[in-house]
Amino acid sequence: MKIPSLILKQLYTFGSLEATPEGIQFAVKNRLSDATLVGLRKIVIDGTEVPLD
Repeated sequence: MKIPSLILKQLYTFGSLEATPEGIQFAVKNRLSDATLVGLRKIVIDGTEVPLD
């Protein structure tokens, strides 16, 4: 499921994206309603797909 950018802007913790020795990390916080994140299928940053492994 693709998350619309308006909703993604509410979920992503601004400034949390950073490079790590293992790849990248970022934080999300659900400010919209109660929910549980159960998995990720794909991450794309600036048009580039990031491997999940």
